Amino acid sequence: MRLNNSLVCGLFVLSLSAASKSAADNSICDAVIPNEGYLKSFQGLQRGNDQWLFRNHDLIDSFGPNRAGYNGLRAIQQNLAERGTTLMIVPLPTRGIVHPEYVLDESFSHKQAAKNYYLYLNRLRRVGLVVPPLDKLTTGGQEIPLFFARDHHWTPAGAAATARLVQEEVAKAQLLQDIPALNFSTIEVEQDSTTGSYSRAATEVCGTEYQEESFPVYYTEAELDLFAEVAEPEVVLVGTSNSNGVKHFNFDGFLRKELGVDVLNVATSGGGFDESLITYLGSESFKQNPPKLIIWEVPGYYSLSQPAFYETVLGQLEKNS
Repeated sequence: MRLNNSLVCGLFVLSLSAASKSAADNSICDAVIPNEGYLKSFQGLQRGNDQWLFRNHDLIDSFGPNRAGYNGLRAIQQNLAERGTTLMIVPLPTRGIVHPEYVLDESFSHKQAAKNYYLYLNRLRRVGLVVPPLDKLTTGGQEIPLFFARDHHWTPAGAAATARLVQEEVAKAQLLQDIPALNFSTIEVEQDSTTGSYSRAATEVCGTEYQEESFPVYYTEAELDLFAEVAEPEVVLVGTSNSNGVKHFNFDGFLRKELGVDVLNVATSGGGFDESLITYLGSESFKQNPPKLIIWEVPGYYSLSQPAFYETVLGQLEKNS
């Protein structure tokens, strides 16, 4: 059967139109999200399955910095290594690759995004950083959601799963072999809830209301001899509000339990991917007692390509040399 050129062109246009409409069809309303203030971070806000919401950050399919960024990461890693400090980067996978089952946008390719994320992790390893096997979180179908349905933070289940992968890599690389092991216990202490950053954006822009999401709050404590000498932590956690925010997801606690060592948490809420790392590397604490391991938690949608970031970090390291 032969199709005339006009019919072929018409079918081609229709197929393109259907593909291009997928994101727009899932938009929560017709209002335009302002490209300023905190709402700037919620461009492309759209509906997903089961009351999930997604934004552009969640549905990217390319990851990592440009060549200059990788060179900058290598320079930071080498500078820290000279002080006896290992830098582990924990670039969290995006909500879309962790939970593709909730994505309605047909233009998002989970297969392509997961592949490129895996390649990103390997490129980070090639410049010398230690990286947990976080691609294990991108197979979909997680029994317990690792992210909230309407918030950009992970759930305590996501924090716990990531801590286990950190421990797997630390053990494989034998990074903490000479540190005396401690015993920690983790208990659920209460239930909390979050309105969710996506919900707040949807309400402000479209007037749409969503229910709060509840989650368990965990607390981890050491089983210490009251008379034992307490050593300075040899592991330092830097990062975002996932690690140290208004809501408590216990990532530092899960790390303590999995690693069997104390962890100093200096992560910063609202400071982006860089503030806590820059502040810590410029601190007197780091200058006097460089730790054996720095764990840098950073959402994977950050490109890490900003030249000013590397200039600042390397400047701090030079100042504290």
